[in-house]
Amino acid sequence: MSEQIFFEKNNVKVTSARAIFGSHTFTLAGITSVLGVKVRTPAAKLAYLMSLGLLVIMFSQGGIAYLYMPFLIVGLWYLAEKFLSKYVIIFSSASGETKAYASRSKQLIEEIVKAINDAIVHRG
Repeated sequence: MSEQIFFEKNNVKVTSARAIFGSHTFTLAGITSVLGVKVRTPAAKLAYLMSLGLLVIMFSQGGIAYLYMPFLIVGLWYLAEKFLSKYVIIFSSASGETKAYASRSKQLIEEIVKAINDAIVHRG
């Protein structure tokens, strides 16, 4: 029986039997569940910490700080959420959990997770 392709983009391919991420191949037979989660990188955590520090400075300084500090704080939070966080696909199996793939694109991770779930359901 030939494998049906559920997703193929860049270096990711999901078929009815396998999930291929670059040079790593996972068989779907051993996967019990798949999950896409957001992971905050150390740089994102630093940006959050810096924004909290700026918030403390803003309230302690007063005056002109009330004008420009909110923009810096919002900018740091946006930077951390948009560019410094990444999304990870986690496979669960009888032997535990495996981080299979990571990307900064939430949409890509959601598409891959949906394709893997569809492939698992297709296998029956």
